[in-house]
Amino acid sequence: MNIFLSIIIPCFNCGKLMSRCIESLQRQTCQDFEVIFVDDYSTDDTCLFLQNFIDSNSILASLINAPYNGGPGKARELGVKEAKGKYVAFLDILGFKNKLGNITQNEAKQYIMQFSSVIYSAFQGVNNINGYIVSDSVILYTDNTECVSLIELMKVVEKICKTEFSSNGIIIRGAISKGEFDNVPAIELNNLQKQLIVGEAYVDAYLLESSIKTIGINLSQQVYEDLSNYNHAINTIEEKIDNNIHYVFRYITLDFLLDEKNLKRFIKLANESGWLPHYYNTIYFAMKLEKNDNKIEQVFLNIQKQVCDEKPSENWRDLDLYIKNSFADGVIDEYKTRFLKHIRKCLK
Repeated sequence: MNIFLSIIIPCFNCGKLMSRCIESLQRQTCQDFEVIFVDDYSTDDTCLFLQNFIDSNSILASLINAPYNGGPGKARELGVKEAKGKYVAFLDILGFKNKLGNITQNEAKQYIMQFSSVIYSAFQGVNNINGYIVSDSVILYTDNTECVSLIELMKVVEKICKTEFSSNGIIIRGAISKGEFDNVPAIELNNLQKQLIVGEAYVDAYLLESSIKTIGINLSQQVYEDLSNYNHAINTIEEKIDNNIHYVFRYITLDFLLDEKNLKRFIKLANESGWLPHYYNTIYFAMKLEKNDNKIEQVFLNIQKQVCDEKPSENWRDLDLYIKNSFADGVIDEYKTRFLKHIRKCLK
């Protein structure tokens, strides 16, 4: 059964006082929900009462026993970690508004059609993943929060991002969150339709998408922890920026940038954007954890060649912009340090 709603109920020494709450749950006609009771280290028969209810009823319910009395806030936090709900991904085209300002109506239509065709292709043979295409955005969600569904969602997201880049020169960034998610189809008038997309997970993913200036997929802490528990935290980065911890799934890796065609397209898009901090931070995340210093240096040399060396008399302004914006606000300090190391090496 697909879980659309997780109901978390903290309990402490309430025992049979829970009867009215349970009766209310039993009267619900909606069946696609789960109930998570969190016993906050009760000293009476609360646990026994709740377990008897779980064992004798058809409602999907579970009981968590807190290791100590932490209050209702801590109990709710334990419940959220156990909630089924769904994984939700929000993907967006970086720089779409600027793109529209420089192309015709027909070109914009073709652009969106190319964008959509990649998504349709990525869904071939996919199970447990659903989604919507809304103009320049994609909303994907799983049927549940099982390990296999999260990994499948990550694979679909990575395939979409890489194919959009290599086939269409489209930069995707986004986020993945976990929690409640639902859609409410409604027809108000014969010629006016709407599809309401609601839920904590969707809001979290939408806000996370722009929480850090990079080209990648931002992850909520819960998604990152789930990936780590499943031993699938491949290409995920934990980064502290301005005293905040961010978790990023990088689909642009160092090997990806070392491919000449990919790097050429990357630099073209960076130039068109005026070298936004997103591009430098993406290079930083691509090289982070890389132990081969020569490999990192080669990326810098390849960028330099692509930006300037082929036509130095024409491209010196591009090189100036690339160097100047490397030290702009919003660029991660560690990238600046590594770039200075490259410059010193070039001057020797």
